[in-house]
Amino acid sequence: MVNTWLNRYQAHGLDGLKTRRGQARRPILQADTDLAAVRRAVQNNRQRVSLAKAELTKELGKEFPTLTLRRFLKKGDRFKRIRRQVKRKPNADIYAFKREFLVVMPSERSGGVNCFALLSRDNRLHRRLTEGKVTAAWISEQLNALSLSLARLTVVVLDNASVHVKAVKERAAVWQELGLFVFFLPPYCPHLNIAEILWRKLKYEWLLPEDYADKETLHHTV
Repeated sequence: MVNTWLNRYQAHGLDGLKTRRGQARRPILQADTDLAAVRRAVQNNRQRVSLAKAELTKELGKEFPTLTLRRFLKKGDRFKRIRRQVKRKPNADIYAFKREFLVVMPSERSGGVNCFALLSRDNRLHRRLTEGKVTAAWISEQLNALSLSLARLTVVVLDNASVHVKAVKERAAVWQELGLFVFFLPPYCPHLNIAEILWRKLKYEWLLPEDYADKETLHHTV
């Protein structure tokens, strides 16, 4: 084989190394002979390419994988699922009225508000808001302030966020002497923390689209 290539290169240069017409394996599905059949099969089975492939296999007498049909379609024709037209058009006046009530939230680049909260089983809430970043140092400050106000032994449940772990690591022994113990949840189990219910209510039920109109409104609502 190498000698053949060498002889062709010496005789014809780089052109002699090009694959000659008819030497490569002919594709299973060919545009000049099979395109009409492919179009019919796809037209009859728009929802399922596998059904179109089965119909073509029977009609053309050719065995081929579904991937071959997909590649053939991508080279030339495109097919899409039929989109049904709506049965009726909405009333023009009602449509205009409803459209006016769609809330538009203007885009504004501004600082956000972060909330750190501890929720007890009897729904007592210990919370702190900040416009800055929630860092390990900031969380450590909140837990430290809580430890100094305790009247009895208290257990705080936290997930394994890196800022939580880092905040507790340095001062855990001091807090335990004051009666504050930190219980870390198993990895990927935030649903075991009842505070997550509070966050879900806040994000998806209590906060309305108009509350995001500007930074002041958002902070006040939160």
